[in-house]
Amino acid sequence: MNEIRKMAEEIGPELIAFRRDLHMHPEISMHEFRTTQKVAEELERLGISYRRFDPTGLMAWIQGDEPGKTVALRADMDALTITEETGLDFASVNPGVMHACGHDSHTSMLLGAAKILSRLKGRIRGTVKFIFQPAEESGEGSAALIGQGAAEGVDHFVGIHVNPTVRPGMIGFCPGPQLAASDRFSIRIKSKGCHGAMPHLGVDAVYVAAEIIVALQTVVSRFIDPMKAAVVSVGIVNAGTRWNVISGDAYLEGTVRYMDTELQKPIEEKIRTLAEGIARAHGAEARLEYMLGTRPVITDVEVTETAIQAAKKIVDDPEKDIYITGPGMGGDDFGNFCVLAPSTCIKVGAGGSSPVHSPTMVIDESVIPLGAAVFVQVALDLLGKGTY
Repeated sequence: MNEIRKMAEEIGPELIAFRRDLHMHPEISMHEFRTTQKVAEELERLGISYRRFDPTGLMAWIQGDEPGKTVALRADMDALTITEETGLDFASVNPGVMHACGHDSHTSMLLGAAKILSRLKGRIRGTVKFIFQPAEESGEGSAALIGQGAAEGVDHFVGIHVNPTVRPGMIGFCPGPQLAASDRFSIRIKSKGCHGAMPHLGVDAVYVAAEIIVALQTVVSRFIDPMKAAVVSVGIVNAGTRWNVISGDAYLEGTVRYMDTELQKPIEEKIRTLAEGIARAHGAEARLEYMLGTRPVITDVEVTETAIQAAKKIVDDPEKDIYITGPGMGGDDFGNFCVLAPSTCIKVGAGGSSPVHSPTMVIDESVIPLGAAVFVQVALDLLGKGTY
């Protein structure tokens, strides 16, 4: 066990205690006021400089004794609107809100990295920034922080995320495309309502919506190169007020995912063409609102390889504890950092039997000091100082 891993294990109990406190008091996107304050208090105890962002989140930094590049380590802090069903002693006390994606552990890992690096200041060649980011779940946090200067002067970004379906102690990487862009769209259908027994006197918005939903399944299957990954899914359908009334209004909302950003415009235009054309054919009107979301997480191959070699110095068994994973169509607004500088996002196996976003998701807390140690070693290796 190298020195950094030993340092992380020594502070493991306090990191776990900090994580449990955050887990008991989860906060939704852009409302992480208590979480931000708790992190700020810890940074003040360590004497680490930081600045707050508006309305929540903060960034700290440690400048080494030698000049060099700047590496930013990022952790997200927000929770989900899920009612917790874990039965943990430290389960959420905030009704309907839960840390079901591990952001409480990410924040604790990053705080641990700050604690360790504050003791290794003389060994840092350059600067390490610590970005405690709000609102990953809503997809607006990284853009808000970038707009407030969080990315200025950064040469590399490093993110981390637990994976509760992989055994504890494993560290995963995905060179190249890792996660998809995550856009959002809505379609409002306006027509003419009427009595349910007299459909010929109106235009059925429910039927129009149904045809649009079916047609949207052809956007990817018939209009996108089958060698390129994309998804169009409708997640919300609202229409009608009464069982015997044909509705004159309907509302659809969904998501678009893709790895190749060149697919965005063609997909948007095809959704618009299908929705407006189908509605028009039935004598109705459809209005599309398309909202760009997070960018794809495309990790830099060279930076990722450096991170892999760094993680091998931290894990128990470099041959068995490092794994390479493939891309997925989930999203993470860490992608907004990836387009600004060569970056990587690390997966930390955290055990458990439930996936992220589940009301029963739990993690093996032993991975919190492990994640902190990986954060530190990757930062030092990217800055060119190697292992200790």
